[in-house]
Amino acid sequence: MQTLGHALRELALALWFGGGLAMLVATRAIFAAAPDRPLAGRISGAVLLRYQLLRGLSAVALGGSALLGVRGPATVLGLVGILLQLVSSPIDTRLRRLRAALTDAPPDDPRRRTFGALHGVSVLLLLAQIAAAGAGLALPVAAARGVSLPGTVHAQ
Repeated sequence: MQTLGHALRELALALWFGGGLAMLVATRAIFAAAPDRPLAGRISGAVLLRYQLLRGLSAVALGGSALLGVRGPATVLGLVGILLQLVSSPIDTRLRRLRAALTDAPPDDPRRRTFGALHGVSVLLLLAQIAAAGAGLALPVAAARGVSLPGTVHAQ
């Protein structure tokens, strides 16, 4: 069962990490190719919403791995990703509502400033999730190769 658990954890972290990198690349490409920013924002928002669903599935897989007895720093980093997603979710919901409300709003609408601040927080939370998943993927590989990482203790 531990083998299945490890496979679930690695799959969850890989989807979280790879999907996050893909989202960063995709949203930049969408904004570069779209004829205007509002359309680019709507397309990017739709893509990011789908990625949020993928992160939810990854969280379920990670939880399944923990239930199967998989422990360790990589699992903890996956749980950090889940916590960051839980913090991010209401912010992302508010961003979607604000984006819809700002469609016809004048450029000096104070809600645009709120949108910008929340968007910055959302991006930072996504970057932190990607970093946690990437580190969670790297730790077991490093341990398997006998690489000693700062702050880790190896049994003699």
